[in-house]
Amino acid sequence: MMAEGSADLCWDPLEVDSAGTGPDLVVIPGFATEDWTPGLEALTGSYTLHRVHVPGFAGEQPPRGIRSVRDVACLVKAELMSRGLVGAPVLGHSIGGWVAAELASIAHPERLVLVDAMGLRIVGEPRENIFDRPRDAVADLVYNDSSKAPEWSSLGYSGLARFGWSPYLCDPSLPNRLVVLDVPTLVVWGADDRVVPPTHADLFCTLIRGARSEVIAGAGHDPTSEQPGRFAQIVRDFVPSKEASE
Repeated sequence: MMAEGSADLCWDPLEVDSAGTGPDLVVIPGFATEDWTPGLEALTGSYTLHRVHVPGFAGEQPPRGIRSVRDVACLVKAELMSRGLVGAPVLGHSIGGWVAAELASIAHPERLVLVDAMGLRIVGEPRENIFDRPRDAVADLVYNDSSKAPEWSSLGYSGLARFGWSPYLCDPSLPNRLVVLDVPTLVVWGADDRVVPPTHADLFCTLIRGARSEVIAGAGHDPTSEQPGRFAQIVRDFVPSKEASE
């Protein structure tokens, strides 16, 4: 007999879109980059990208049994296990970067790329609150140049609000898991990010042993859309690509 409440822990397999040629690269998108962005498309010439659709990041409600970003990471790991992708390099953006950081602590990817990742907090640092503005004004906060914003079919507010409402876009216990990571890590940040300030790139690098950062000028919270060429080259320089093996 199924224990009371156990139905909340059941979920359907995750949707994963794969594109490109070359070594595997798992991509966990953010709340505003559920669609393929120019930077991700640029990477399909160098890698086989496996873009994980996380419930709640594209408008729908997350499963009831998923109550934290760490829960999401376990869900993603289960899907990667079913596809033989555990251990492949992982790239996560925004809240997807937060998921990727949690995933790295339980799935040990070959390499980890965190792009403008949520999950940390700096006590006393002033922050813009993404929930305090109308959805049609979010692009002005996310992008340095809102004309480069992709056309959003939906925003992942359901998942973002469940996991990031309070405490705001962070888990105070995350640093405890980051300090024991033993994964080569690259932290990529938009120099003009107003959702998660570039000071968080420094904090990720302080916490994760051996991590280094690359800050992209002329980009806000989504360098994959605003500076796709620069973003793609930074990733290629860090994650072994098809070109590197030829």
